[in-house]
Amino acid sequence: MITDETDSLTENKTQKKRGLGYYWPFGFAVGIFALDQFTKWLTENNLGPYGSGNQAEILGGLVIFRYVKNTGASFSILQNSPWFFALVASLASIGIIIWYVTRGTTDCWYQFCVALLLAGAVGNLSDRLFKNGAVTDMINLPWAEIFKNFNVADVSLNVGVATLLLVTIFRSLRENRDNSTKSDNI
Repeated sequence: MITDETDSLTENKTQKKRGLGYYWPFGFAVGIFALDQFTKWLTENNLGPYGSGNQAEILGGLVIFRYVKNTGASFSILQNSPWFFALVASLASIGIIIWYVTRGTTDCWYQFCVALLLAGAVGNLSDRLFKNGAVTDMINLPWAEIFKNFNVADVSLNVGVATLLLVTIFRSLRENRDNSTKSDNI
């Protein structure tokens, strides 16, 4: 009973201590979202119209920029399901925001992941809602078959997921090691 009261008091103190600095992931997410939308605008205006075949190669063809409309998920997976992905992105975005505002974390790595996941979800959701269900992709790595076509929002989502997994795994391993060390000392 005392532990529950202590946890409740600690949680209330944490929420009261939250200043503007706690919400930096939202600002960071807005910046990534803006970069994503800007690169999509550049692609549409410089490599369009869609289907024109225009492309730009950099680094000796290691990276190709071309205008592609994607009605599937990241890296052109599950084509022709745009409204399903719009629903998933909407629910994910709302869920991330509600979780962060109500429970959140002060851990900078997890905050970084929140920003990346939110920016990626909202970036592609915006396209689905305002571009007839299709997301603008433009980056192609011809030497990496798995990465057909993608955009900044896709990169943000994938880096966010990978970082979240790595941080969680490493922290879990460290916690297990620390607990093992403590039990050895007893």
